[in-house]
Amino acid sequence: NDLNSHCSINTSYYDTELISSNPCIKKIMRMWKVQQWHCNGENYEEWPQFIDIIDNEAPHMYEPDPDTITVTITTNDCLAEVELPAIEVYDECNPEHIKVDIVYPGGFADSMNGATVLLPPGLSKIKYIAYDACYNSDSVFMYVMVEDLRSPVAICDSGPQVSLNSNGYAAIYAD
Repeated sequence: NDLNSHCSINTSYYDTELISSNPCIKKIMRMWKVQQWHCNGENYEEWPQFIDIIDNEAPHMYEPDPDTITVTITTNDCLAEVELPAIEVYDECNPEHIKVDIVYPGGFADSMNGATVLLPPGLSKIKYIAYDACYNSDSVFMYVMVEDLRSPVAICDSGPQVSLNSNGYAAIYAD
């Protein structure tokens, strides 16, 4: 690579990629060469420069759309089974090594992306956390509103039966 060639001076370099045991660091050895021509010949010197390119940037995440969903209770335990959507994530350095965790009230989903969870009535804050292969992370939030639209069920006991008199009173005796 000729960077500068004038006044009988030339500077150039070439790069050699070095083997690194850490996939998050790319190591390069750049050899600089400076040449000077003059009447009696040529002088040149070489210097190494070591460059580390480190992946310290988190994966990019898109906000969920919509950021709030509404569901109704689906179980007898007054919980809603909710299918949390996958979230769109990308990483420029290691796109094939992205992991997404989901934190929700009452639990943690260690999944590739998206999960089915049980949520209580009310508003739940859901946190998506994306990690790349170098443990850089970013997070986004979504909300789930769980509504209880089921009517209450009366439970009748087969114990004592009492009738009210015309004044609205009843008597229950101990025996």
